[in-house]
Amino acid sequence: MSKTPHLTLISLSTAMILVPYLFSALCSALLAWRGEGGAASLRPVHLPLARLAKTVRAGVLSAAGPKYQLLSALRYAPGAALFIWPKYEQRERGLPVFRPFEMALLGVLVAAAVWAAVQWSRGALT
Repeated sequence: MSKTPHLTLISLSTAMILVPYLFSALCSALLAWRGEGGAASLRPVHLPLARLAKTVRAGVLSAAGPKYQLLSALRYAPGAALFIWPKYEQRERGLPVFRPFEMALLGVLVAAAVWAAVQWSRGALT
């Protein structure tokens, strides 16, 4: 039995919101590991919680399935272009818009979006 349009939109929006949640958990883990962003005495509490959040978010994102992850890549790719556009002035001064790791993530995002567009046009991704 196929999902109704409402359930499909709920699943897609859930998969899309999990990506920022994962990145915020990763950032929290990084800050806790470095001992930044709070009292040093709370580091023993923050680090395990951040690691737990990172693990849970990654698990839930993988449980969302590749279909909705690919469809969300179609939505995130144009957003990346809108992120780069205002930084044109920064680019003119010779400063990089992205760090190498961020550029690699952008490459993965664009590749996933292209793959999703091809699969969607063939009817393999609905």
